Amino acid sequence: MMRQKPPKWADRLLKWYCKPERLEDLQGDLIEYFERNLQTKGPWFAQISYVLEVFYFMRLYAFRKFKPQGTMYSIHLLANYWKTSIRNIARNKLFSTINIVGLGISMSVGIVMIVFLAELLSYDKFHRNGDHIYRLVNTHWDHQQGESRFASTSALAGYKLMDSHSAIRDVVLFRKYFKGIISWQEKSLAINGLYASENFFSLFSFDLLKGDPNTALKNPNSLVITESFAKKMFGEENPLGQMVSIQSQYMDQAVIAGVVADPPLHSHIQFNSLVSFSTFENKVKANDDIASMFHWNNMWMYHVYFRLADEASEGDVQKFLDEMSAEQNEGNEYVKINLGLQKLGDIIPGDIENNSIGPYVSKKLVLTLLLLTGLVLLAASFNYTNLSVARALGRAREVGVRKVLGATKAHIFTQFIFEALILTLLATCLAFCIFYFVRDQWLQMGFFSRNLATLDFQIEYLVPLVAFALIMGTLSGFLPSFLLARTRVLQVLKNKIPARFSSGPGVQIFLIVFQYVLSIAFIIGATISYKQFIYTTTYDLGFATENILTVNLWGNDADLVKKGFSEVPEIGRVSASGILLSTGEQWGEHLKYEDPHDSIIVYLNTVDEHYIDLYDIPLLAGSNFRHTTKDSEVQQVMVNEKLLERFDLGTPTEAVGKRLKVEGNQAVEIVGVIPNIQYATVESETEPFLLKYQNEDYQVIGLKINSPDLPVVIEKLEKAWDNIDPIHPFTAHFYQDRISETYKRYYEQMKMVGFLAFLSIVIAAMGMLGMAVYTTESRMKEVSIRKVLGASAQQLVVLLSSRFIWMILAASLIAVPATYFVFEQMVLRDHVHRITIGLFDLTIGTIIPLFICVIIISWQVRRIARTNPSDTLRDE
Repeated sequence: MMRQKPPKWADRLLKWYCKPERLEDLQGDLIEYFERNLQTKGPWFAQISYVLEVFYFMRLYAFRKFKPQGTMYSIHLLANYWKTSIRNIARNKLFSTINIVGLGISMSVGIVMIVFLAELLSYDKFHRNGDHIYRLVNTHWDHQQGESRFASTSALAGYKLMDSHSAIRDVVLFRKYFKGIISWQEKSLAINGLYASENFFSLFSFDLLKGDPNTALKNPNSLVITESFAKKMFGEENPLGQMVSIQSQYMDQAVIAGVVADPPLHSHIQFNSLVSFSTFENKVKANDDIASMFHWNNMWMYHVYFRLADEASEGDVQKFLDEMSAEQNEGNEYVKINLGLQKLGDIIPGDIENNSIGPYVSKKLVLTLLLLTGLVLLAASFNYTNLSVARALGRAREVGVRKVLGATKAHIFTQFIFEALILTLLATCLAFCIFYFVRDQWLQMGFFSRNLATLDFQIEYLVPLVAFALIMGTLSGFLPSFLLARTRVLQVLKNKIPARFSSGPGVQIFLIVFQYVLSIAFIIGATISYKQFIYTTTYDLGFATENILTVNLWGNDADLVKKGFSEVPEIGRVSASGILLSTGEQWGEHLKYEDPHDSIIVYLNTVDEHYIDLYDIPLLAGSNFRHTTKDSEVQQVMVNEKLLERFDLGTPTEAVGKRLKVEGNQAVEIVGVIPNIQYATVESETEPFLLKYQNEDYQVIGLKINSPDLPVVIEKLEKAWDNIDPIHPFTAHFYQDRISETYKRYYEQMKMVGFLAFLSIVIAAMGMLGMAVYTTESRMKEVSIRKVLGASAQQLVVLLSSRFIWMILAASLIAVPATYFVFEQMVLRDHVHRITIGLFDLTIGTIIPLFICVIIISWQVRRIARTNPSDTLRDE
């Protein structure tokens, strides 16, 4: 049986700090205690006790006197490292340029990500009690449609929080979509914002410049405007207390009760005005619609925020929310809504996209960007490592001489790390130049262009940037420095090449293959993303979109606008609707048939009687809408085939004339049945859907253009618009452009992945160039002999490129199935309508690197062909 001994590392620690004259006695006593504990208490107690005793004796009387090397010696050593590194960089201009440019290009992407991430993490940090502010969120479950999370909730939940829980402070209830035209004296401007309850300025730290924060949003018809809007509206006049006229759905006049500083860019709550929530509430009560406002399922327009008391916990509030949800969901087997909490700091970046009150950035997007950036940085780092390892033989002789002169492994390692850090410093300077040169191009990409970030480099970003540069330099130089530091002097001086530096399989092959795995994957990803973008924008939606111009109504009377546009001769059919189908907008209502407990959220669009004709939607049964007044007891609807199946309404002909019930038990009559047109985006399944005839609350006008002279038509439409509404701008887009904008993320994804593919292929090509130059120079005599023996240029290309071609093919064997799996099982998995990934999509990523490889090797062979073999072989 082996005898137990004290821990070696603890023994070494004791020898390191203890004075030599005290070491023998102290170590002897500790070993004696160890042996005694081993026999009486067991090995575990003896080991732990020994370690504790070693730390216990770390006292002043026991410490040895450390004699650090002199300052002048350290300065001379660093100066020598600097001089040697600069000379080596200057001597190897090609390799140094390849490394600096490759690292600089990749680090510029790293700087973009540092700035972008810093801006995202600064969102909503200006609120004084931000760590204690939460948002109510909803998990909506439907027995057929499954589970979805929403950033909005019901007004009922907000009111219950105000009265029912001692752990909650300063509850604020928002309602979206306040908009209208504000008029004062002779001036009128468009205005939009939020309805907000009176605790707004108690909860949030928005700076109220004028007015009382306790009463600014308390009284009905109170209006708070931003500083910039106040200057536009009132100039140098004091707006506080001014009475203004407002043309909006829920108010016709207001008193300016406050002026607030413009919301910071890095706030997810953005507005140019706030209206007291009591204004909206009073209007709802006057319309006798308060039951609908406080319906548990009415969760689409309201947002609730609150502050958690210092002594309270999230668990206490969540328990209360669970009890409230269970109470409200009782008796409903088909739809359940459960409340949850989300910290203010977790909103951007966050994981709840549906119905957000402001800008939204997904955590998955941020992690994906960081992963892709990390891969590009790793490729550039591997480039440096690969070229350094390839040139290690020449540097090994230098190391051997240094070791003979007394250099230690630590000195050698530090020297080469120092050289890598200098190269990284130069690359960082180049990266800064590239960053500022391409900054505007980055800002045009979707997730930057949504006013989420400015990409302005701030002084506080220097610390993460320096850390980033040091990590890159250390990562790039670690392996070559480690290998060179371990070089044996006798092997090098006898011209015996260490196996780790040989040209056989090993580190170099792995690094090159890794680089091309990334390049091939990025190229394939960009190709698939572009094809999916083209597919979605040209998909047959089941209704016409060609030559249809869509115009935002900005709250104007739809009949008045339709009449004005109809007078333009080049305009054919005209129709008003609530939203544009297949552009991501979704309106929903709860719908029932015979079973009062069996309800679904049915997606719908509110339309007029001309909608079917304008968009060429075929009728399977029934007739078009009949023009009726808004006071009609029964509203008309057209339903799709999916809705017939959902409620078992029979055939299209049998369904016509049957009545359903929407929110508030309002009866609607089926007057027609339409096919399953693509209501939602192309990725989604076709779901129950209806067109609802309505005389008001339209948001958009559709116009059929019957003229090829678009500039003239647009000019006439703008004149007609100015006669109707001189306040709001004429905002018009072709329907097909709106659809393209909806699927712009595929285009942005293609641009992003394509850009990274370009960077990675450039970095890999530069690395291949360096390796090709090195391979050619190291095999110059072999190539010269082959030329003398009659080898052709084509044979030399095959000779020199065969190794690289095999590595690219090996990389494709990894990259192709991996990229196919990512897009097939992750990116496109939930897309109902999507492309089929073909052979060309998977092989294009291999063809491009192979083509670049042949070009580079051919260039090297051409350079060799111009040299005289006798110049190379005359010394042999």
